[in-house]
Formats: sequence, C-alpha cells, structure tokens
Amino acid sequence: MKKILLIPVLLLTLTYCKPSKVPSSLATLEDTYSRLVEMNGNPVMTPEGVKEAHFILSSAGNIKGFGGCNTLAGGYTHGESNIKFTVVSTKMMCADEQMEIETFFTKTLTSSDAYKIVGEVLDLYEGNTLLAKFQAVYLK
Repeated sequence: MKKILLIPVLLLTLTYCKPSKVPSSLATLEDTYSRLVEMNGNPVMTPEGVKEAHFILSSAGNIKGFGGCNTLAGGYTHGESNIKFTVVSTKMMCADEQMEIETFFTKTLTSSDAYKIVGEVLDLYEGNTLLAKFQAVYLK
C-alpha cells in the first residue's frame, strides 16, 4: 500500500520541481537585452529609479534602446566580428550624470566597428580599443 502511494507523490514532486528553463551561458548578438555595464574601463552605475542604458538588436537589422536619457533606434550590420551602427535618438536633456552616460553610449555605438561576445558579455571595440561592455539580461 505504501508503494502505491509513493508513486503518485514521486510523480507530483518531479512535475512541480523540474528546473525552469535556464538561458544558455552564451549571449547572442541578436534578440538579447544588452545593458551597459562598463565604459572606458569604468563601471556604469545606474541611479535608483532611473532606467538603465541598453539596446536590443533584432535579426531584421534594427536597433532599439535607451541611452540613459533618450530612446534610440536605427539599424546595424555585422559580420563574424565586425559591426556598424546607424543610430538616431530623441534629444531631451537630463541630469549631468545621465547625459554623460548617454553621450558616451551613442558615441560608442556610432564609432564601434568590432565586437566580441565572451559568455554573457558583449564587448564593443573601435579598432583594438575596447570602448564598452554590455551584460546580457534575460527577461522573464
């Protein structure tokens, strides 16, 4: 009798305790929310209650995102390790710290010509100079 009760309990446990889908440990260039975490070797700290600088690249060649103060959109092309962005954005003014991040962010996108993905981090380069690091964020 105990064995008969144990089987349904075991099946319920396995059903409800299965692991949730875990993202791959490798970020992809496209269809990934990439948040700015480092600029010129310095960490980027987003103030409490402020939207973080980020972008999402679509497989159709579009970019959309937020620079720290304004929304941005545009297009991009890429090869195995090269990349080129064309970006436009709104032009509202914000606090100095946010404007500094935004200015860097948009300059990085328009001047970067190469990229590398290591784990969940996307690095953007101009030539051999690392400009910025972006962390992949997986939305639920």
